[in-house]
Amino acid sequence: MAITTRAGIQQNIAKGWGVIQLLSGTTRVGGTTANAGCGFMNIGFSWNSIGTTLYTTLQSFPLPLSLPNEVFHLWSQYYGGLGGCGLGYLYKIGTVDLTATGNQLTHDAATFPVVRTQLNAASQPVGLIPVVLITTATATTAPVFRLRTLAGAAGYVDQDGNSIVGTKTMTMPAAATAAGSGYIIRLEDGDSAVRDITNVEVTTAGTAGAATIYGLEILSKYPTNRQNYIPATSNGLFRGIELPDLRPATATSGTVTAELVGWAQRTTTLGGADMILNVGVLNV
Repeated sequence: MAITTRAGIQQNIAKGWGVIQLLSGTTRVGGTTANAGCGFMNIGFSWNSIGTTLYTTLQSFPLPLSLPNEVFHLWSQYYGGLGGCGLGYLYKIGTVDLTATGNQLTHDAATFPVVRTQLNAASQPVGLIPVVLITTATATTAPVFRLRTLAGAAGYVDQDGNSIVGTKTMTMPAAATAAGSGYIIRLEDGDSAVRDITNVEVTTAGTAGAATIYGLEILSKYPTNRQNYIPATSNGLFRGIELPDLRPATATSGTVTAELVGWAQRTTTLGGADMILNVGVLNV
């Protein structure tokens, strides 16, 4: 029967329904240091070290196959670099051509929002942190974009389901912004997340450059490390009112590209490979 108590968690683990993983990640790339035009903060990611080729083939950290129900995140321990970091899902929203102006978002085939059971209510939309990841280095001119169309139509759906015309620009920090550079996309005042990004207008193009737009769902947050490779622990069992599900959210329709990754956020370099000890339990 479904888990309803902490004793039930221990009983399920004793029955062999626990999940214990040692996740080995790729080296995080800090990329070009952020400045005022892109929010002063870099964000970087660590994919499964097995099978990943940056930034063409990105492999999610694995979960056991054919899971019949939720896998509750109990705790995880993170060995990595300094700064804010954790475990989360990247949902691919689309790609952006930074070499031409105008409407340049090619949206993923999946229909957003992504949904999951939240507080025992099924199919609830997930608010995502919007991220731009440079996959091909830019050149000549620093690209600039905003979340809207050239004609002024809405560019994103906010955390409450409202269609919003973005006015804030994202200016890449250098004419030659390196591949692997990641930044949190600026939203309108009062907005904290997106359910979808529907349009991206490039207002200034470079002679080279491409990016992927993701929505980040944070599953765990580790305390800020003061020294490299001192382990930090995230306790999912006692941190809040609901255990996070380690399975990805699902698209409203179609199949979304969902990558379980390590993430880190700092104002300076993000270099370093992630090692994560992850523990969960099957809810059966």
